[in-house]
Amino acid sequence: MNRLVLALVLLSLLAGCSGFSGGGTTAPTVEPTATETEATTQTTAPDTSTATTRPNNTASEPRLAVDVRGDELPVEARPVAEYVQRVQPSNVSSVTVTVDRRENMSAVAAEGGTSGLHYVFGRTEVTTFPAGGGVLIGSGGPVNVMYGPNASDSVIANVLAHELSHRYQSDGRRQVLLDEIGREYLQTTDGGGVQRALVEGGPTYVADTYADENLSESPNLSEEVAARWDDFGIVRRVMWSGHYLGAAYLHQRIDSPQELDEVYADPPRTTEQVLHPERGDEPPRNLTVTANVSASAWETGRRDVRGEMYTRILLGPALGSDRAAEAAAGWGMDRELVFFQDSDQGHAWVLRWDDAANATEFENAFREFLDQRANATNGRWTHDGHAFDLLRVSDETVVVLWGDAGFVDGATVTGDDGSITVTPPATNESVRRVPVLG
Repeated sequence: MNRLVLALVLLSLLAGCSGFSGGGTTAPTVEPTATETEATTQTTAPDTSTATTRPNNTASEPRLAVDVRGDELPVEARPVAEYVQRVQPSNVSSVTVTVDRRENMSAVAAEGGTSGLHYVFGRTEVTTFPAGGGVLIGSGGPVNVMYGPNASDSVIANVLAHELSHRYQSDGRRQVLLDEIGREYLQTTDGGGVQRALVEGGPTYVADTYADENLSESPNLSEEVAARWDDFGIVRRVMWSGHYLGAAYLHQRIDSPQELDEVYADPPRTTEQVLHPERGDEPPRNLTVTANVSASAWETGRRDVRGEMYTRILLGPALGSDRAAEAAAGWGMDRELVFFQDSDQGHAWVLRWDDAANATEFENAFREFLDQRANATNGRWTHDGHAFDLLRVSDETVVVLWGDAGFVDGATVTGDDGSITVTPPATNESVRRVPVLG
């Protein structure tokens, strides 16, 4: 296995990094609310109950106490820890690094939510895969390092810098985001993407600056992920979107890690702003979506805002990263409404675009996406027990109906660019049944 593959397998464990996460709650009476939890990576935690302490050779009276325990760490932890503390000042006075060298490692890539299109089309990616090395951190606790026999020193140092940056992150940053963006939006998919871009992108940015200064002949973390991004499926792109796209945003916006707190004080409000920092604080378009269930047995459930980053990631593996970015770039706002009747579930994903040309770009791209990933039958598509349809409601608005075939066939959508009404069928006459996922 080459070093790049090992590096990326090691990076696959980063989705389990500490830091506060978005999503995971639902409140159907409040718009918008979350439908998914953040992507995670699960690993078996190293057993530190019998760990031994290996003292560091340091100068007298070090400013930062660094305690390395367990197996041998191939890199010196102190220079990395002191660098991170220097560029990201905090009140942390000591750091414990527990080390576990393993001959065989495995990690499970699991996307937390199970009710989105990303899960329907990316479900086969949720598999166990070998891991050559990894770094995890418990919030406020020790930095836990696991690595395989062939993991390179430079990669371990890079990821150690990333995790130590998590260790130094200020707990007050969560409250700053809540104050600046609002709890309700942070609980949407798009709000969670903004949060992930900062929480994971910030430590990746710190690790990149460490590598650029100290490991000039080796790729930094952003470069490692960029080299393989086009090979990732939907789920892995969700998992690493913060590390990759979030770090890219920060590389454009700031010049040093000392400016990270300024980003939290004035954060991007949407993932559109994360992906396009050159546009400044471009606000989302107005979009109101109403569910008309007065004459229907269907009831309304969760509501969400998916966002531009989600749209780009969903289309990327099928259409290619460049085409997906172009198709998603004119995003103005979206709302996804979930309807349910007994065990049946239907979704209406309403997307408003900046103009008619961008709406057409997305419509054509999403039709091509469905042609590749689903089976076209009788004017709509089916895949894995789900039905899909694509509607152009107005010049700037496109609607994706998906879920139970009876819902997709019987729902109607009316309105103009900024105001849409979704009316589910009166009853569900479909012989097909789509189980509620999650």
